[in-house]
Parts: sequence; C-alpha cells; structure tokens
Amino acid sequence: MKPQAVIVARVSSSKQANENDSPNQQMRDGIDFVGKQGWVVDRTMSFVESGRKSEREFFNEVIDYCVDRKNNISYLVARDISRFTRGGGVEYRQLKDRLKKAGVQLQDTQGTIQSDKNSMEKYGLEYSWSRYSPSEAEEIKQADQAKDQVRQSLTLMLGAEIEYVREGYWNRRPPYGFANKKIQTEEHGIRTILVEKPSEGIFIKKLFSMRSKGIHSDEEIVREVNALGYKSRKYFRRDKRTKKPIGAGGEKPLTIKQLQKYVKNPIYAGVICEKWTHYKLVKGRFNGLVDVDTFNQANVGKVMINEDETGVFFLKHGKQNEDGRIIKRRTNNNPFYPYKNVVLCPICKNPLKASASTGKLGKKYPAYHCNRNHEYWRKSREDLHEVVYSFIKKIRFSDEYITLFEASFLEVWKNKRDETLMESEQAERNVVDLLVEQKSIRDAIKITTNKAMIRAYEDDYENIELKIQSAREFRAGKEKRELDAKLAVKSAVYLMEHLEELLIDQENPLQQQQLFGLMFEEFPNYNDLLSGTPKLSLAFKLNQQNVLLKSDMVTPRGIEPRLPG
Repeated sequence: MKPQAVIVARVSSSKQANENDSPNQQMRDGIDFVGKQGWVVDRTMSFVESGRKSEREFFNEVIDYCVDRKNNISYLVARDISRFTRGGGVEYRQLKDRLKKAGVQLQDTQGTIQSDKNSMEKYGLEYSWSRYSPSEAEEIKQADQAKDQVRQSLTLMLGAEIEYVREGYWNRRPPYGFANKKIQTEEHGIRTILVEKPSEGIFIKKLFSMRSKGIHSDEEIVREVNALGYKSRKYFRRDKRTKKPIGAGGEKPLTIKQLQKYVKNPIYAGVICEKWTHYKLVKGRFNGLVDVDTFNQANVGKVMINEDETGVFFLKHGKQNEDGRIIKRRTNNNPFYPYKNVVLCPICKNPLKASASTGKLGKKYPAYHCNRNHEYWRKSREDLHEVVYSFIKKIRFSDEYITLFEASFLEVWKNKRDETLMESEQAERNVVDLLVEQKSIRDAIKITTNKAMIRAYEDDYENIELKIQSAREFRAGKEKRELDAKLAVKSAVYLMEHLEELLIDQENPLQQQQLFGLMFEEFPNYNDLLSGTPKLSLAFKLNQQNVLLKSDMVTPRGIEPRLPG
C-alpha cells in the first residue's frame, strides 16, 4: 500500500489568495510533489488564516487529522516552512515533533526538509540519539525568518497606518454615513479621507439634528429616522475557512442602542478617537456630518468635544463649566424644588441639591444646598425663589422687538420648511421602495408551494406593511407641519408676552428647564442671579441691549429650533 499524504495550502488574507501564492497554486505544487514521490493524496485542505499560533483554528484541524492514527497518514506536505507556521523555530520544532510521534513526516515542495538519517547506520544499529535531521538547522532558521518577516512587515505596515491616522487621515472601513475617498496630498502622497455618503448621511444628520434640540425622546427619533427609510449597512457573511461570501446580513431598522452609539461617536463631528490615537482626539482632515456644537448638544453634556488654547481637541464626559468641572444633570424633577437643576451652586458651579431639614419642634425647613468638597452652602427655598423671581420680572420684550422677531422667525421658518419638504420627499421614496419590495413578495408567494416558505413570506409582507404605514404617517405629519408657521410664531410671541408666568410655573419642571436653557447661555449660579449678571442667550441679549438688527436675529442658533413644545 502506498503512503498517504495530506496537502495543506494556507494564505494569510483573501488578498494574498489572489496573488501568485494562491491556495490553488500551492495545491498544484503539492500534488506534483506527491506524485513524484510515489505517494497517494489522501485529501487536500486549504484555508485563509494567519500562521501565528493564536490564529490557527483550521490549521490545527489539519494537524489533528494527521496525528489521528485511524487516518493512516504518513506525510503532511506544504509549499514551504512559512506555510506551516510563522511562530518561530521553537514552535516549528514542537509542531514537527508532535507529527513525528504519530508517525507523520513533515515535507515541503521546496526541498528544504530532508529525511532523517541514522549516524550508526553503517554499524547496523540505531539509538534515540543517533537519529537526526540533517536539515534541522536550516528548517529552524527559515521558521525564525518567517516569524521575523511577520513582525517586520506588520511593524512597517501598521506603523505607517498609525502615523497617518494620527495625522488626521482614515485607514479603516468607513463608518455608517461616510465613504472612503483617495486624495492626493503634497505632504503625504495619496491618502484616504472620509466623505459623506448621501444615501446614509441624511439619516445621521437627521438624528443629530433632532437630538440636539433636546425636546425629542430617543424613541421619537428612532421612529422618525426609520420612517425616512433608514437601513443599516448591508454586509456579507463569509466562510471562516475560505473567507468566501456565504450569505448577507444587515439592512436592519435603527434601534435606540444603535442611535446612542452613533451620537457618542466623535467621527461624526470630524474628529478621530480610537486605539491608534491612544483615544485622544485628532481633528480629521475631512469634514464631519455635523459641527462640534451640534455634537455636544446632541449628547446633552454626557460627552463633549472641547478645544484648548493650543488647538488640541479632547473628549470629556459630562457638561463642563469654565473651570473644567463636570456638571451632572440630575434626572429627578421635584416640582417643590423647581430650580435645583437650573440654578447652580455659586462655589462649585454644580446643580444644587434640595431637601427639608426638621427642627426641634418638628417643623420642616426646605432649602437648596451644596457641599461637594467645599464648605456647606445653603439658602432657604423662599429666599432662592425670591431671587429668581426678581430677576425674571426684569426681563421684558418691547413691542418693536416682538414685531421684528416675527419677521425674522418667518425667514428662519422658510429654511426649515425647505428641509421639511426634502424629508417628506425622502419618506415618499421610502414608501415607493417598500411597495416594490412588497410586490416582489406577493409574486414569490404566487409561485411557492412550500407552506413554511409561504408563512415566512407572509410575515415579511406584514412587516413591510407596518413600515409603509409608519412612513406614510411620518410624511403626513411633515406635510401638516409645513402649514404651521403662523401657529409657531404665535407660540413664540406668547412665550415673550408670558415669560414671567412660564418661568415661575412650578408644575412643569421639564418645560422650565427648556425655557431656562433658551434664556441663558449657560445655567446661572445663585450669585449671578442676585447680582443680575448671568450669561443670557443671544436672543435675550439683543432684547436687553435693544439691538434690533434683523441679520443678528436670523442667524443665531437658539430662537426657533430651541423653543420648547
């Protein structure tokens, strides 16, 4: 019976599989070699995976098959030693000894590995020490060289890629909403940057826009973005052994979890933050899909991109004051203490706490207070409310300002209306695409006799019907809001004319926070209100200074988009 051989072909990547060292070429070389030796090919095994020890799942299957004595394998053949391992001489020796104990000899088509010899052969004797491999030194040398080559090539390749990422270029698969683009640079030659992919970018910009306003829940944002036709990026599932496509995945609707991942990713503000930058922020040499202010507003202070005096960006968790302290917004809203989330401690600039202490006679003394790593600060509820009321009562909008505001508001609204029309058209295209998809399912049902398949098709049909209904409702809502400009103006004017009662209203703390956010550039501390020197938003500054320039009122963020309700 002729000796049986297993031929193994391995490449490290699918790219390498298309070059001269392809698995097919390795296999042909192995078959020719086995034929010349007079052996029989038991089986051939090819796969795409690294030769490093920690990444050799399928190669280990080959070894296990060969050492299994019931398979009666005599030889394991590969093109060269680097196809066996790139783990160095020690690992190569261990691998070869394991095969040898099972009666399997390692062979290469390049002729490096020679058969064992017996130094006591002329005496007709053999000892454990007398049997040796005359090519062992060369084999180990080549195994070490293969390991060195991996280290050197990876160091050169990854080192260059890391340097370019730190220079602000991109070197990975593009995130959702972006596409990779090669550009010619004077300094670094041809490099890769990110550019907007319009078919995806529209959804990213929409969710950032909605979230930055602070008046939409994540559920509302997800519902509206999905109604516009959002689908996650399609991808191909690949066979682990060959890396060839075996199916497709993705094209899923947006979820709250995915929304929150998108919102926290600074790449959408054109800023790179990853392992290669040591998670420090690097300004990309490309534009983001949103500006930094929108990114910070969308993250509600939980994650912020800041820039220091040297122009270096850095990421902070939590909304910060001027001294770098983080403001942690409390989520509980007690109507009895309506200002604890919007009036800050004058010492540490954090939101105040509030509670009622009990006196000796059992009487309650409600107060706002704070003692975060500083001396205890306390102000009775009555005193603090009086300071807030006194400041609010000083804010008045003149008739001239309100008239100018109405005109400016309509101009801003016109721009918003154009955006709304575009989104309505996108929703209409989404409905058409869904109807086409639904028709293809109906056609498939007509020619299918398998009951299980029919039920699956019917489930898909119902899911698409729900998506169509949601998209139509979204479109109808958009079209209705196109006609609401006058109502919006009325709401804004009502706010100006009833500012005092709305800000002093203690029954709706969430609305009160929104109004304070509209009124102040940043939430005031107690001393600011007492002295009348808080930082007002631009709209209130203009009114206070009686600067009635239409251009100033149209362009600043904070008039129309941030109105509550």
